[in-house]
Amino acid sequence: MPMNESMDTKDDKKIDMVSDNHDDLFSRTFLSGIGILMARGISVLIELLKTFFFAFLLSPEDFGIVGGALLIINTINLFSESQIEAALIQKKGDIKSYLDSAWSFKIVKSIVVASSLSLLSPLIASGFQESRMVLVIIILSIMAIFRDMTNIGIVHYSKDLRYKKIFIYRTLIPLFSFFLVILLSLIIQNYWIMVFSYGAVYISEFILSFLLHPYRPRFKLDREKLKEILGYSKWIYLSSLFTFFNVELDDFLVGVFFGIEMLGFYQLAYRLSCLPATQITFVVSEITFSSYSIVQEHPEKLRKGFTKTFQIVCFIAIPFNFFILFFCRDLIIIFLQPDWEPLISLVQILSMWGLIRAINGNRGALTNAIGKPSIDAKIKGISTIILYSLLIPLGYLFGVHGIAMSILITSIIASIIGFRILLKLIRCKVKELVPFLFIPLLNSLITIFILSFLKTFFLQETSMINLILLIAISAIMYISLCVITERLSKFEFISLIKELLSTILPKKGNDGSLDI
Repeated sequence: MPMNESMDTKDDKKIDMVSDNHDDLFSRTFLSGIGILMARGISVLIELLKTFFFAFLLSPEDFGIVGGALLIINTINLFSESQIEAALIQKKGDIKSYLDSAWSFKIVKSIVVASSLSLLSPLIASGFQESRMVLVIIILSIMAIFRDMTNIGIVHYSKDLRYKKIFIYRTLIPLFSFFLVILLSLIIQNYWIMVFSYGAVYISEFILSFLLHPYRPRFKLDREKLKEILGYSKWIYLSSLFTFFNVELDDFLVGVFFGIEMLGFYQLAYRLSCLPATQITFVVSEITFSSYSIVQEHPEKLRKGFTKTFQIVCFIAIPFNFFILFFCRDLIIIFLQPDWEPLISLVQILSMWGLIRAINGNRGALTNAIGKPSIDAKIKGISTIILYSLLIPLGYLFGVHGIAMSILITSIIASIIGFRILLKLIRCKVKELVPFLFIPLLNSLITIFILSFLKTFFLQETSMINLILLIAISAIMYISLCVITERLSKFEFISLIKELLSTILPKKGNDGSLDI
């Protein structure tokens, strides 16, 4: 069998079963996605450790330089993410004939973007009044080309729900980056350690993709194939452009108008408050996108899959962000230098934005999967208009905190608009989703109230032991409240987790062997 056509027989059989029988979308979705979930969890943990490590190693001003570099990285990622891959995943049938053209287009696009950013780097750096950013931008732009040279055959793992291969791919890369950072910290203790960390991620993605998947892409640009793919992905590109204006351009405003040091505060606040929630969003979006694509012509199955996924996201994201809101002061005081204490109020504001962003992630995955990416793009376009009507007045009145508030207000308004459109599309009523929001919210507020009482009267000292104790109490309290809520009402939370676990755990076959 030719190398390009070789497949994993065992995985293929599982995929055939998934495609032939999609009555239990929820169970199959998470069975196929548990590898992504675990890998993303490891990635989130490593990113949080790296963030605290960098913040401990660098001062706010130093981190501001890194913040400017991160802003450029995010800008590169905007044009380098998986819009082409999304079109291939959504497309029905065999996609082999499209792979070479898609891969070639990504490379050409990446070279153009890298060249443009390299030429504009002095202008960008002058806007931040930081000449050291020029070389950082150029190096990261070149390294990002390797990311778009990643083996396009990897898209089969997402399209066909090959969760084991996805787990390997997504786990090894952050682990390699983390160990590299530890080694580099022995000889480098400035912003370059972060630059090399991201460069290592790009290059390791490129190498590992060719080691894991047998497909070998060739440089080939087929105009008709590209036209067909881009006909779908053009709306995702537009959506990404609006995402840039909604999420990244505020960083430019902070850096230009409030200084590089304040950009350091703002960037770190964003990472600490939004990283866990947004990673939950990306996990859910990536897992559900392929499954939604399978049943895109079955509205009832789409509705059931969406409501169950929405329930899981709320169950996890709402308490997670409320606990960030409550514990951020202790975390910053214990783990970071005293210079970082002004960061606390920014984290508290942005953590609420992170919650809304997490809840909204499933919405975009569904509209893209059913072949209507224009909906998400238009909603983000509306968000851009709202955001820029708030940025200047609130930024003028309240400074950096005003910019954070404008993002939060915009996300609330856009969420209301987006969910009204989506619920109409899948024929779902608002009252079906309200309990999934209200019950985790109520349980989280009760937990926070009890934690506040304990911290005020019994655990007043800010220490590592008290922090660990409070975190343990919060987890036990929230889960206990969910168990009680489930027994007193018809809304299932713990049972949903058990259903998920039952699809993941190996089962015994007739011969007594484990069927994994």
